[in-house]
Amino acid sequence: MTARDLLGSDHPLTRATRRFETTLLQLLCVLALLVAITAFVHGPARRAELAACVVGCLVLAGLAAIHGNSRRDQALEVIIAGGEELPLDELEPVRRRLLDVRRRSQLAASLERYLKHAEEWNRTLPMFRPIGNAPLLLAHADLVREIACLLRTDVVQRARGVALCEWLLTDGVTSPLFRSDGEALRRELGRIRFDLDTRSPH
Repeated sequence: MTARDLLGSDHPLTRATRRFETTLLQLLCVLALLVAITAFVHGPARRAELAACVVGCLVLAGLAAIHGNSRRDQALEVIIAGGEELPLDELEPVRRRLLDVRRRSQLAASLERYLKHAEEWNRTLPMFRPIGNAPLLLAHADLVREIACLLRTDVVQRARGVALCEWLLTDGVTSPLFRSDGEALRRELGRIRFDLDTRSPH
């Protein structure tokens, strides 16, 4: 089932999926044209037509990547909002990625790295400090280490806690780690810890 079937045509995930699929179809059409020109067109115009197709492919590939990231971000929002169990085609690859042990290990390592930066903050030149407000993590060091430990274990059965952790570490606009909001950070770390240890209903 697609987002349009379940969430409607105006939902952000539906719109992101539509943009991605439209761009992908355009890219395939230009690729087909490129193959046709290569096989059947001869003469002085061939080089210019090939160059135009190549440029078109590069532009459309870039747009497809942008729209693909947007679709992934919107799927992440649905999971964070509690829609992980929705039978949506768009959610499944995102959910698999979040639950993959390699991705969880990457997030755990990022948390530990931020905490290490926090502990060495005053001894680190400003130009080498990470983006964000790592020192905020010092007040919650034990919780951060517990979350990192949980991320590496098989106890994680639901993607929501992993999605929240990814959002916390990567969203430079709304994450409390980037907004210098210590109280909001405390709440989010607690929510991540709870969701990581929550068993799947299935």
